[in-house]
Amino acid sequence: TATDESGNTSTCEQLIGLIRPALSDVILPPDYDGFDAQVFSCEDNIPIVNGHPLPTPQWIEDQGLQGFPHVFGQPSGCTINWEWHDFPIEVCDGTIKYRREWSVVDWCLGDGFAYNQIIKVLDETGPAFDCPDNLTVSTDAFTCCGTVNLPDVIVEDNCSHISNISGMIVVREQFTGQVINMVPI
Repeated sequence: TATDESGNTSTCEQLIGLIRPALSDVILPPDYDGFDAQVFSCEDNIPIVNGHPLPTPQWIEDQGLQGFPHVFGQPSGCTINWEWHDFPIEVCDGTIKYRREWSVVDWCLGDGFAYNQIIKVLDETGPAFDCPDNLTVSTDAFTCCGTVNLPDVIVEDNCSHISNISGMIVVREQFTGQVINMVPI
């Protein structure tokens, strides 16, 4: 209602209807398994839980994807609530899958359902390390042997264990640069 200086009034009425969501309004998050939606890479800064990358629903939402069930386009359902539990399935070193079990309940009706979501995390990038600079080492003139203290090399990987580290000493002829020997280390 609005009233002017002369005492005249005008009135309008606006009706606001609230729609109580139903279980059929719940849009469930997709499987992130490479079929329904993309898999995740452990290089994506996924939170680490119990030593494994675990894409939580909030982390997935923060990536601009659907991590929670949605009701009317929002990750909250008023009288419809949910909870989730993750069950890890180790595939091989560097790859893990989760069966995320959602329990969805309509508290007004006392009804609900369970939904299983599959989430896969892959290690798609090899280990990272900085290659040490080339070294030139002189040999003993009488034995043709040399001793060198090799620099430390730090090798890191995001998800997998390092299964093998190797190196090679390449011996070259000093004037032509021709390889004359290769020694694995």
